[in-house]
Amino acid sequence: MSSRNSSIGKSDAAEPGRMLRHSIERKRFGRALATTAVLAVVVSGVSVPAANAVPLNVGDLVKETTFTTPSMLHAGAVAANPTTGDVYVADRMSDKVFRFNKNGTLLGTRGGTGAGSGFFYDPMDIAINAAGEVYVVDNGNNRIQKFSSGLGFLTEWGSEGNAVGQFKSPKGIAISPATGNVIVADSNNHRVQRFGPNGGNATAWGSQGAEPGKLSFPADVAVTAGSTVLVADNGNDAVKTFTATGGYVSHFGKTGVEQGQLEGPGGLAIDKNGDIYVADLGNSRVQRFTDDGASKDIVAFPNGVTGVGLDTSLGRMFVTDGLNKTVHVYRKATSPGIVACPAGLGLVDSAYSSSMLTTGFPAANLSVWSGQLPPGMQLVNNVVKGTPTKVGVYPVTFKADNTVGSGATKACNITVTAAPAIAAGPKSWADAGKWYSSTLQATGFPAVSWGIASGALPSGLKLAGGKVYGTPNKPGTYQFALRANNNVAPAAVKVFTVKVYKASSKVTAKFSTKYPRVARTNIRATIKLTAPYTTGLSKTGKVRVYYGKKRVKTYSVGLSKKGVITVRLPKFKKTGKTRVTLKYSGNSQLKSAKRTITVRVR
Repeated sequence: MSSRNSSIGKSDAAEPGRMLRHSIERKRFGRALATTAVLAVVVSGVSVPAANAVPLNVGDLVKETTFTTPSMLHAGAVAANPTTGDVYVADRMSDKVFRFNKNGTLLGTRGGTGAGSGFFYDPMDIAINAAGEVYVVDNGNNRIQKFSSGLGFLTEWGSEGNAVGQFKSPKGIAISPATGNVIVADSNNHRVQRFGPNGGNATAWGSQGAEPGKLSFPADVAVTAGSTVLVADNGNDAVKTFTATGGYVSHFGKTGVEQGQLEGPGGLAIDKNGDIYVADLGNSRVQRFTDDGASKDIVAFPNGVTGVGLDTSLGRMFVTDGLNKTVHVYRKATSPGIVACPAGLGLVDSAYSSSMLTTGFPAANLSVWSGQLPPGMQLVNNVVKGTPTKVGVYPVTFKADNTVGSGATKACNITVTAAPAIAAGPKSWADAGKWYSSTLQATGFPAVSWGIASGALPSGLKLAGGKVYGTPNKPGTYQFALRANNNVAPAAVKVFTVKVYKASSKVTAKFSTKYPRVARTNIRATIKLTAPYTTGLSKTGKVRVYYGKKRVKTYSVGLSKKGVITVRLPKFKKTGKTRVTLKYSGNSQLKSAKRTITVRVR
């Protein structure tokens, strides 16, 4: 185990002019987080997913949150699990690894100073594989340790030396997305070593020098989806590429401060588009290159930062501030957008609340751009809420604003509904063989549709278009339930009864004298017409009175509450026997009828 030369960290006398340890607070950009889907940009060991990488400018970044804990002495390398979002921070001063959730809540720690399994001496870098397993470069102990996602110890390998499988000050680590192999920058041996996922099958390549294929204090490694290995050749101010077995391919970069030039490159990452991110330590910046080495853009950072990392899949940047024991989390500020409208339906006179989802960072604020909310409702903190008081369809356009910009709008409709209620059902009687039509009435919004909930309509009738109609063909009493539904509230159901009658009439005669069938010439006789039902009848037609063959009177008659029509006969003009004939014309409900009576007049 190497000795420490200060209470903060180890000196790096073997690296003249390039003090990469955190003891002098230089920015050391670590390695890539390799998964089958994404890689990571790492700064001073900060490792977070970098899928869909986009250039970031300082002006685009907005402070989101801060990770810290009283037990952290010095924030260094950081890696993020791309599946859970858990963040792992290597503290090179306390020799511990801290685990936070994505919101910065401390979940646990691992380590402490020592050479035993699960302990560290200057943990330099962190990598996470596709399964969420955590690899830690234990620099001072010249080994690699592997842990579960919960930081349970799994295995370790390595010792100090220059044989294959041994290390001298290992610094960077990456996981091959294709094979899961572990690639390590063995810095003071000026080489790269490749291992299986648990440290077996070790191979090595590289030797000290400035020529193509040679290395000088390699600080980090990254692996493409095609298994090409990129090496941050810190001492030669270049990035060199090799095949999976160590064959030299190409390099880019040279010493300088201009775009495309490098000064002590210390961290690498590759996004899914093949763009290469290089932590240009001496120039305090990150440069993005194409896969053939052409510089695309630059992100600058202030001096004195322990580490910086980009999470371009989430648009986040991690800045580790070692002396203040914190990890500052920034997000790329993005223009606002509106994901969806509020819930489209509300019930009148009932509480309504619907949150609206927005995109963009910082969080967008919503306002009503045009139209109006339903009466009784308001927009508060991106929530449409209240108690609507009036039914209807209300078109409204919402607008989203944040510090980046404004103008994102979305047109929506909010419909205030009313539960259905049945106001009037079908007419309660019908005549067999006669046309029947009755309009149903209901309240509610939107308009209701009608259906039969139970029972059956009279034979010959049907329900359609809000009406019961048809020609009933079978007398009887029919009970059934109708349902009014508008699909926004519980349906209204009500029971109705319709009687279907067989149409008929009956005419009887009764005189006012106490001697039946006897009348005086100055006496008016009384007859009555009886009907089988009274509901819905008013005028019932005409009654014609005949004395003999001569019609003497015609009456337009109406039906009493008891179903009786009373008709007074005209005075008789002669004595003797008189044949009195009553003829009832009938109507749409009653059949015609006839009755003849012989009356003796004296």
